[in-house]
Amino acid sequence: MGFKGLHKKAFLFVFMPFLALFLSGCITVDEYISIDRKGNVRIEEYTKIRNEAMQMLEEGINNRIDELNSKKGSNFYMEKTVDDTNTTVKITKIIHNIQKNDIDFQDLTMSNVVKAKVDGGRFVDADKSFFQTKYDIDFDVVLAEDINYFDTSFTIKIPVSADSCNSVSSDTKKHAYTWTITKPRQNIQLSYTTINILNILLCIIPLILLISGGVVMVLKIKNKPSKAELKADEAEKDKTSEEEQKADEPQKDKPSEE
Repeated sequence: MGFKGLHKKAFLFVFMPFLALFLSGCITVDEYISIDRKGNVRIEEYTKIRNEAMQMLEEGINNRIDELNSKKGSNFYMEKTVDDTNTTVKITKIIHNIQKNDIDFQDLTMSNVVKAKVDGGRFVDADKSFFQTKYDIDFDVVLAEDINYFDTSFTIKIPVSADSCNSVSSDTKKHAYTWTITKPRQNIQLSYTTINILNILLCIIPLILLISGGVVMVLKIKNKPSKAELKADEAEKDKTSEEEQKADEPQKDKPSEE
């Protein structure tokens, strides 16, 4: 491994012995994955490093920050904040249309320790029908190093309640499900279903128009006079006309006064 490669892997291979001896639990990695109704994904990773650990690992961590900074763009950005206790690195990645574009965890994490292994190569499998879309999330979180070095969690927020889930905790009001990673390899499973409202409306609206048209036709037919009523009306009109003519005849025979 060259000098450049050593720097890229320094956080994993060079500094792990120090972590094992002195820094157990000093680094927290929290992954937040939010999926909206349209299938757009926002990933936020917070890597919180206690300042005493940061002093020992500063070179390796800064090299990793520089590496991530080179990927900055409209869908990937990073920020670093420092307070009296911790140094926090926040990484944000946005993925549009998860049905077509997959999540690649390989270069996402700050520490390169949390890696997600997705069987079949996809983070989400979407089974779309005309009226609904069923999403199935099933992958393994694999810790590249001993889990004692890190406090790690995964939280997935979805637009509706889950159909099934193996999370350790959840916020049902926000549809957020959290896994605390306690094993070197831990499975995350979550499935949910969204209703394709637009397609349903496309079916309902023509049906409503059809029913409305049928009601109008029935009312027109119901209010249409029968043949007997038409004949009676015609006879009444003829009688009225004859009476008016008789009333006008004396006026025609009466001589005009000069």
